[in-house]
Amino acid sequence: MAGGENGPAVPLLGTTKRTAARREGCPACRLDEANSTSDGVPYLNFFYIWIVCLTAAASRTGIA
Repeated sequence: MAGGENGPAVPLLGTTKRTAARREGCPACRLDEANSTSDGVPYLNFFYIWIVCLTAAASRTGIA
């Protein structure tokens, strides 16, 4: 089935890269740009999420 008699199989989704221009204000474009420029762990983003979770939990338990 993977190729058979007619040669190699063709991938269903294709392998062409999209070279579309990045649009201003596009969230996916900004995320792609951030992923391509940084290759480390986004500790600052994890810190923001941790702070939001901490304050949400504090407001539910009556600590704050």
